[in-house]
Amino acid sequence: ISPPPPPPSSLAAPAASGHHPPGAAAQPPLKAPPGVPMSLTTEGGAGAAIFPVSLFVTAIADGAISKDCQQKAKERLALIISKIPKEQNTTVELSGSTLDLKMRVFVSGSEDAKAVSEYIQSHSNQSPAPFVMLARDLPMALLYDPSSLDLMDASVADRLRKQAKTRAVKLIREVISEASPDIREGTLRGHAGALAIERVIAPLIAGRARRVEGHADTRKYLAFAARSKTGPSPYTSPSLPPAQ
Repeated sequence: ISPPPPPPSSLAAPAASGHHPPGAAAQPPLKAPPGVPMSLTTEGGAGAAIFPVSLFVTAIADGAISKDCQQKAKERLALIISKIPKEQNTTVELSGSTLDLKMRVFVSGSEDAKAVSEYIQSHSNQSPAPFVMLARDLPMALLYDPSSLDLMDASVADRLRKQAKTRAVKLIREVISEASPDIREGTLRGHAGALAIERVIAPLIAGRARRVEGHADTRKYLAFAARSKTGPSPYTSPSLPPAQ
């Protein structure tokens, strides 16, 4: 029985996915960025389980929340802007300069993600925008040892989600720097609306996503090895960077 098709995502698999219509010429494989293998594997190739986490990532920009925003939504958005976790208050290299960058990273579909997404959809032309979309459906995945991590324990799942968020911040910083010739500081600050950055970096993010070899799941992920409380994952390898 064939596995079900992956759900729709803003990070669609790149065209060179290895699946071609009958008679169509095969496309050359994508060239992975430095340090990113074409196929992610675990040490020994067996025993690891996948913990997928879809993340919504936005930058806090220069704009103010519009006066036409409903009061309840305005209060939630104000908290999102003011309460920034330490690891999401960071910097990014842009055309040789270091810029402050405040991000918010949420699990896709969470109330906070919905609030920001709905605001952006209804104020997509606001300039400067208070939020700049960076990724609306970032397909992170952690590889972990199911014999040592029990996901029935809510604190374990929360810890893995936090690791995914930390890795997502690092990833977004990298792709913004990679795309810096096409990104201006004002654009990152919301002066070209909420969606300009996403259009630039979405293809770079999609190009880093890979299938996890040895698993039935055919979707592409930005995968990395989870850390345990006692130390690095046993699945850390040169081709699978550990969580930082």
